[in-house]
Amino acid sequence: MIMTDKIKKEYLISISLIILLYSANYLKCDTIVFHHGDKLTIYDYALKDNYITLKLSGGNEISIPIAWVKEIRIEASKTKEDLSETNTNPIFNNKYLELIKLHSKKESIDWKLIFAIIKYESNFNKEAVSPKGAMGLMQLMPQTAKIYNVKNPFDPEENIKTGIKHFKELLNLYNNDIKLALAAYNAGKEAVNQYSGIPPFKETQNYINSIISFYQKLQ
Repeated sequence: MIMTDKIKKEYLISISLIILLYSANYLKCDTIVFHHGDKLTIYDYALKDNYITLKLSGGNEISIPIAWVKEIRIEASKTKEDLSETNTNPIFNNKYLELIKLHSKKESIDWKLIFAIIKYESNFNKEAVSPKGAMGLMQLMPQTAKIYNVKNPFDPEENIKTGIKHFKELLNLYNNDIKLALAAYNAGKEAVNQYSGIPPFKETQNYINSIISFYQKLQ
């Protein structure tokens, strides 16, 4: 992101104010990492156009340009206060949980792993579309949707069913190595095969680590 000195100064001041005003009140959930290096812990987030809305403690929200954000890390650890507020935990009230369990069981995959993948991929936004064109809850790429004859990639059940089936095939391909399957889901089989393992892409490595970390905390 190219900035003039004036824009950079305003950007740093804005980020500093956000950190100062909100970070002390959070329960640990997701972490936003800004290009400047500062971090902000949030409850949840939503993407729309070129902005990201950060959901803060106490029900507050703030929208900022997505260009300010370097990455989003999932760190679903809990405090004592968090443990007493089960309604804020997405695992208790998630409207897609039964679909996730149903189709995970059909493919003999731990539903918590699929839950973690969807959390990272779309944050349970069934209408999510990535800059690369990935669609829906499990962010199906157009070519993947075509292979599995998906009629509506934004239909929650069809998307979840297809995403799980695709992930199962990757697990089979890589002898149930979850990290390699995740790498292929994120970067493609070609990249995994090319590097004979997890590709040296920071995005893919963060993707794997974040999902595995969240998955382990769901156990």
